[in-house]
Amino acid sequence: MADPFDEGSRSLQERFGTTALADRIDSVLVQDTISTDDRAFLEARDMSFLATADGAGRPTCSYKSGEPGFVRVLDERTVAFPSYDGNGMCLSAGNVLVNPEVGMLFPGFRTWRHFSCGVRGGL
Repeated sequence: MADPFDEGSRSLQERFGTTALADRIDSVLVQDTISTDDRAFLEARDMSFLATADGAGRPTCSYKSGEPGFVRVLDERTVAFPSYDGNGMCLSAGNVLVNPEVGMLFPGFRTWRHFSCGVRGGL
């Protein structure tokens, strides 16, 4: 996997003496596949948050919800979720069309899991 820390993050880690801590957390908590436990967690959620950015880098974060199972894990690297029309602005879907980098947060209120990924496929 690519280094998750950019030049800005690394400069602050060095400034505050947290480089070793950041590297350790990354090595223990970050994985590039979805485990069986992750799958069960994700598919049991009834809500999530989807962070996207448009082509100019302007971010937005949207609440997404449905019955448990509205998010499905298709394989160890692919998560599928519906794209509801919602308020008709199509910000999330429109952003994904021009910038496939997204962040997804799945609150469990006892356990949180964060996934940062690129989107493949179509809408």
